[in-house]
Amino acid sequence: MREIVLDTETTGLDPLRGDRLVEIGCIEIFNRMPTGQTFHRHINPERDMPAEAFAVHGLSSEFLADKPLFAQVVEDFLEFIADAPLIIHNASFDISFINSELDRIKRAPIARDRLVDTLGNIPSELIFTSFEMLRPATRIAGQVQLWENIWNDDYVKSYRMFDRWSTDTLPLAGEYFRQTTKELMWENSLFKGKLTLNGKRVDLGNIKVPVFHALAQHDHIVPYDAGKPLIASVGTDDKKEIVLKGGHVSVVAGPNAVKRLWPALDQWLGERSA
Repeated sequence: MREIVLDTETTGLDPLRGDRLVEIGCIEIFNRMPTGQTFHRHINPERDMPAEAFAVHGLSSEFLADKPLFAQVVEDFLEFIADAPLIIHNASFDISFINSELDRIKRAPIARDRLVDTLGNIPSELIFTSFEMLRPATRIAGQVQLWENIWNDDYVKSYRMFDRWSTDTLPLAGEYFRQTTKELMWENSLFKGKLTLNGKRVDLGNIKVPVFHALAQHDHIVPYDAGKPLIASVGTDDKKEIVLKGGHVSVVAGPNAVKRLWPALDQWLGERSA
């Protein structure tokens, strides 16, 4: 199997703030062994070199002044990597710079599902932060409420238990994360009937057992419009959908869950228990 180990150097940390690519290095490997084929180019970033970046890689503005622009090396670069998987130590960083340069010259970006990050697992911090970014102010608001109730022992106990549960996120295997993101989110393959597992197509219409479908009105992780199509997709005739007030967690574990969700679920299960 042909793979490409890739690394870059840049003028800084964020291409969205004007930082640019200054060096690309690639090594071809086949069945995990180097073949001796490489690609290496210095690139003129068309801007100054910050002292902090120079301290990292030692590439000065003077040194890069007569080097080719990215547009002048892009064809050779794309030809070298071809369609091989890309092995990158910090994949999100390097690929964001490469795709930024490709966007500048109106070229298609490199698909992220080609990336193999040498860190292996997706850190739990990244998973937690991804969910937190859906509602960036929620955690701050919660901490403010904690301070306002700091002398309320019951409130503090409840806050600490919920906070520990919500932040106790496990790392995810890199390939699992990549496949889940691509298939379920980008391609929406499960809903479209195109998802395959172990060579077999997943068909929600084959679900013939009773289905109880509970949705939360204010769920920011599985919004109502995203969850609603499920009930129509399953093949069983014995199906029930309820929409309740609450969010992703509170609908199940909030103080009103014992009044709303659990009695409805208990009744539904009771009617179908032997």
